[in-house]
Amino acid sequence: MEYFKKEKKNKKKNEKINKEKDLKDNTSNDKVKYFLMIPLEQENFIETFNKIRQKLEKENPKDFDKNLFINPQKLHLTLVVLDINENKEKTEKVINIINSIIPKIKEIINDELIFNFDKYECFESIKKARVIFAKMIEDENHYKLKKITDLIIKKLIENNILNKQNLKNLNIYEEYSDGELIYTIKFHATLLNIKYFNRSLNEDNKKLEKKEFDATDIISCINNIIFPECVMNKINLCAMREDPNNGKYEIIDSFNIL
Repeated sequence: MEYFKKEKKNKKKNEKINKEKDLKDNTSNDKVKYFLMIPLEQENFIETFNKIRQKLEKENPKDFDKNLFINPQKLHLTLVVLDINENKEKTEKVINIINSIIPKIKEIINDELIFNFDKYECFESIKKARVIFAKMIEDENHYKLKKITDLIIKKLIENNILNKQNLKNLNIYEEYSDGELIYTIKFHATLLNIKYFNRSLNEDNKKLEKKEFDATDIISCINNIIFPECVMNKINLCAMREDPNNGKYEIIDSFNIL
């Protein structure tokens, strides 16, 4: 009798392990997140990125590793991540939603939207950083971008593409300003990320994976290098995977907004 109880327990345990493995396999292989973003592909922006890279590689401050850098072809500003997992119907719905609000986006832009970056910051503390990013100046253009992103998020929620839990997972929260519903979003251009370093390790070196790094000396080294202004002329819907043809994020659709 004891044997059958043990056998039944082992069977349940194995079923749980297999279920978790299937879920993990599906998440890693089948489900690719999509996101709406502004590409930062101006020639002088990439030139400035390369100056930062060259300076850090030359001076080699504490905790710096060249594998922390993002691929410059992928420089971007994220507006919102969409957990639609390559669902064709939902993807078409997102495309239709963005197309439907382009006139309103153009109205908010009012001829041009030029944004600037003024300093470098981290996610988490500077001593235990995961990401170093260029921070946008919070001026009139930042306000315009905020209004555009709020509009996009509201429309995606109205059409059941996003929900409050999705936003919470992205650290985006609702708040009210002068009676109007807005969302807390930190616009940033990622430059260095611990995940890029960890991905660069081969199987033999996985024990060298890191959760964080000290960004103090890295930021001090690059503080005098300022990115040029950027013109927002399109929004891309991309998959979080590389296009083998150009090294950029795979573009699902692109929306001209000027």
